[in-house]
Amino acid sequence: DELVAVLTEDARYEMPPFLTWFQGRASIGGFLGARMGAFGTTPAIRTAANGQPALALYPATVDGRHRLHALHVLTINSHGIGQIVAFMDIDALRCFGLPRELSTETTSS
Repeated sequence: DELVAVLTEDARYEMPPFLTWFQGRASIGGFLGARMGAFGTTPAIRTAANGQPALALYPATVDGRHRLHALHVLTINSHGIGQIVAFMDIDALRCFGLPRELSTETTSS
C-alpha cells in the first residue's frame, strides 16, 4: 500500500526481458498486491543504477535463506515514482557487486 501510494497516476512497471508490463497506479497495485504478500518483510539493499535510486530485494526462499531476487530501478519525478524497472537476471546483476545471498546477521538487524 505504501509503494502504491507514492506511484504517479501514470506510473509504469516493467520486468525486462518479459513482455508483460503494467501502467497506472491501480494496475501496478493489483499486480504487486497479489505477489508482495509472499515477500513479507523482505530485506533490501539500497543502491543506484544508471544514476537512479535502486533496491536489490532478497526475499526468503523455501529453505529460509535470503537470496537476491531482483534489482528494482526507480525513476522519481516531482509527483512520485513514475517508473519501476525490475531486473531479475541475477547473473547480469553481478556488475553491481551485490551479494547473491544475505547472511543471517544482515537479515536479523
